[in-house]
Amino acid sequence: MHAPVLVLRDSLKRESGNKVRHSNIQASKAVANIICTSWGPRSMLKMLLDAGIVVTNDGNAILRELDLAHPAAKSMIELSCTQDEEVGDGTRDGTTSVIVLGGLAIDATSTVGVDLGQGLREVDIKKYINVEKVPGEQLEDSKVLKGVIFNKDVVAPGKMRRKIVNPRIILLDCPLEYKKVENQTNAELVRKEDWGVLLKMEEEYIESMCMQILKFKPDLVITEKGLSDLACHYLSTAGVGAIRRLRKTDNNRIAKACGAVIVNRLDELQESDVVTGAGLFEVKKIGD
Repeated sequence: MHAPVLVLRDSLKRESGNKVRHSNIQASKAVANIICTSWGPRSMLKMLLDAGIVVTNDGNAILRELDLAHPAAKSMIELSCTQDEEVGDGTRDGTTSVIVLGGLAIDATSTVGVDLGQGLREVDIKKYINVEKVPGEQLEDSKVLKGVIFNKDVVAPGKMRRKIVNPRIILLDCPLEYKKVENQTNAELVRKEDWGVLLKMEEEYIESMCMQILKFKPDLVITEKGLSDLACHYLSTAGVGAIRRLRKTDNNRIAKACGAVIVNRLDELQESDVVTGAGLFEVKKIGD
């Protein structure tokens, strides 16, 4: 048997700096690791040995039985208790989520937070968070992306770049195709040459739209509406990439992340609307 060890108070040292920060982080992660494995598709039950044997995956029940001495670990437990007292949610969902967000998911919570000034910080899950479910990968391959992800490819993959560093981007909420009228219309052609005149008018209309865009020298054009093959031709010939029919929510996230303005009409487009705050645009295949 080992002899008992007596620790005198005078021998205790007060530590500070990075060593204490690392110790606090490790203690918080240790508490979170105990709880996080009770969640998800691969969750496991915990066996608690005290007066009797209890098998549970209830985060609140597990935390109640922990006897901790580390101050940071104790703070994590108090965080869970505060959740129960303030919100009245002491169930597994509420307690476990608080501990996980406070200890394994720190990258996610810090990434989506936005500083509003005066010590205020906003985490808006509708504006700043998007969860993309991609088939064909493992659960362990999940990660937090410090940027905006959307499930789209460029219109002409063989002609348009899939990786652009520091791109100039234009965000649109208008179509780049011949405008279709809302009501049913008829066009009567007297001569066969008139058909060529109509096609020429359509080509000139689309060309003028593309020229309005190209004079700002963008690297990428993203629109929520349609983009015709002819517009794709003009843009790709000028070395400009294009993405069409992007979801409104995704376009808003790009605008938020890059400090951009979504343009509704091309004749209102100006230099200040061109996005320059994006560090990288890249199209990659993930999973299937």
